[in-house]
Amino acid sequence: MAERARAAARQLGLHVADVTAAPRGRGTTFFAVTADEGPVVVKWYAGDGHGITERVARSDELRRRGHPTARTLVHGPSPGGYTLVQERMPGAPAVRGPGPEALQELRAAVELQAGAGEGGPREQCWIAAAVRDDAMGWWAAARARSARAARLCDRLGAWLAAVPAPQPRTDLVFGDLNFTNVLVAGDRLSGIVDIDLLNAGDRCLDLARLAFEYELLRGRMRGGDGRIAGHRDDPVDVLAEDVLRISGRGGWRQAVAFIAVARLGWRPPDGRRDPQEPTLRVTERLMGRPYD
Repeated sequence: MAERARAAARQLGLHVADVTAAPRGRGTTFFAVTADEGPVVVKWYAGDGHGITERVARSDELRRRGHPTARTLVHGPSPGGYTLVQERMPGAPAVRGPGPEALQELRAAVELQAGAGEGGPREQCWIAAAVRDDAMGWWAAARARSARAARLCDRLGAWLAAVPAPQPRTDLVFGDLNFTNVLVAGDRLSGIVDIDLLNAGDRCLDLARLAFEYELLRGRMRGGDGRIAGHRDDPVDVLAEDVLRISGRGGWRQAVAFIAVARLGWRPPDGRRDPQEPTLRVTERLMGRPYD
């Protein structure tokens, strides 16, 4: 696979060296170095790269706004698929959770996504379609995971339907803003990576995903009082308040439902599905918070 990444970059005009597989790249993402650009990330996709040109244009728009997402160097067809090469941003994944300063910078970055998807469809967005119309088939797949998952889906559906849907938005949304896609250097945010799902929609999904990640982190903690280390205010509350300000109760519930059914119902190409128990536990906790 490393040789495929090297050949793909060469076909696009970049000569890379020191190619190594990224630890969380599922075998299709590689770190490398070029003589002119320095450290880069080479990402290979099977197929024709449908949608990548549009996502690169959207990420370029975010960068023009000052958003800390990666600069794209080249992209295009390559042997057996399609390849994207971006700068490798400094820092490391915030797997222990962004601290207070990095969280504040993350929230500011998400604000830069507001209205950046103008020109996209104004009808019901893909987030709403997935959870309200089951356009992806995730609800049925989620229910099939277990009796507990089916019960949660019933509760989640009723919780979602109990408030009006939010107004459609034309922000840009990363869609998978988990802690491995958030890079930090010390206490500061150094980058947001992975544009594979970057699309127009409601940026509240990104804020809710960060809240979900902090709640997952809390669940992995042993002992203590349940506080997230380093944070005076609960980051889940802070992020939920952002969502409520932007899209109200409907936006919060829609985002939580999307994350839950996607994690429970989506089957990745390699078949490695997320374990269900953490998703069930965190979804129940988020549904039980007294935000509305």
